Amino acid sequence: MTRILMIVDAAPPHYGGAGRQALLLATRLTKLGHDVRIVARRKEPAPSNSPFVRYLGPHLRSQTLSSVVFATLCFFRVLFSRADVIHCHGAFYYGYTTALASRIRGIPFVLKVTLVGSDDPQSVAELSFAGLPIGRVIVRQFGLADVVIALNREVAGRLERSGYGSKVRIIPNGIEIDLGQRQIDLDARAGRDSRSSRVIFTGEACVRKGVDSLLEAWPSVLAADPNASLTLVGPIDQEIGVQISGIAPEIRHSIITAGFREHSCVLDLLDCSDVFVLASRAEGLPNSLIEAMGRGLPCVASDIPVNVEVGGADIVYCDPDEPSTIAAAILLALEDRLTFAGRALDRAVLFDVNNVVSIYETLYGELILTTGGQGHADE
Repeated sequence: MTRILMIVDAAPPHYGGAGRQALLLATRLTKLGHDVRIVARRKEPAPSNSPFVRYLGPHLRSQTLSSVVFATLCFFRVLFSRADVIHCHGAFYYGYTTALASRIRGIPFVLKVTLVGSDDPQSVAELSFAGLPIGRVIVRQFGLADVVIALNREVAGRLERSGYGSKVRIIPNGIEIDLGQRQIDLDARAGRDSRSSRVIFTGEACVRKGVDSLLEAWPSVLAADPNASLTLVGPIDQEIGVQISGIAPEIRHSIITAGFREHSCVLDLLDCSDVFVLASRAEGLPNSLIEAMGRGLPCVASDIPVNVEVGGADIVYCDPDEPSTIAAAILLALEDRLTFAGRALDRAVLFDVNNVVSIYETLYGELILTTGGQGHADE
């Protein structure tokens, strides 16, 4: 048994790939006999009810104060931890204090970078607060880490250019795949009435996710397929909300804003849809895209490097800044939905969480052996 302490900013039911991935890994690793705990910062009034998650610090209105408190508490949580491995999801403000405490204790420290432009070394080094260049300090977490996880080749490249190449491991996020059930879903989708086309987006509806361009593209989709509907599942930021309110009623009636849904409900909505679309401008690793592929759903995604790395030649691509290409991609995916459904499912097998968990289990074992760990792991 290995004791693993994971640090993450927010855990489910909040939206966010890092928190959901931490919980998924914790669930699978626990079934394999390991002891996993997750420490998260409470940002929303609805906390996770998972037995793995503990929220540190009070719920504070000030995000800055909340960050300082959480980072400080993480330091002491790790300092007095009996964990064999510390796994930090995200190289943010709490990454440095966690790394520092891990180094003081001699506990192997795994640091995962989640998004280029957010927590890669170059972006972290440029951070400032009240005119103070705090990024020059917290970027040192990369040097303190034993292993730095990159979700894709783009992130790995940035890490290598910053001088951390010897520490880099590329490990994608994983999803749960039941191939037998997915084949049943494919058969059911093949038997559905194709006269009503259901397009779906899941995640935070914001400009970074390309939802503004998707909404601009939607009238063209509707003109070609008058019975089509677009469902946005997840929180909607203010800018997108204003954009939706300004859409003409004859277009607006086909757009469904489903809001926040529990993960199981999101999966049900994917199963009832015909095409998934993610026209994002930036991604760490597109969990929502991988999940849609794993449900055997034809997928449309922006042609940014990480999406292409995930989807290969098995999904349809678009330009996130050209709504006309988004509309054309959606219509193409709808036209040949069954072919793209099968190809998406075949591609998704590469991201089976069982494979990802096996990689992490091996990595943790190697770190404990090479660093000496805390001596709590059972052989």
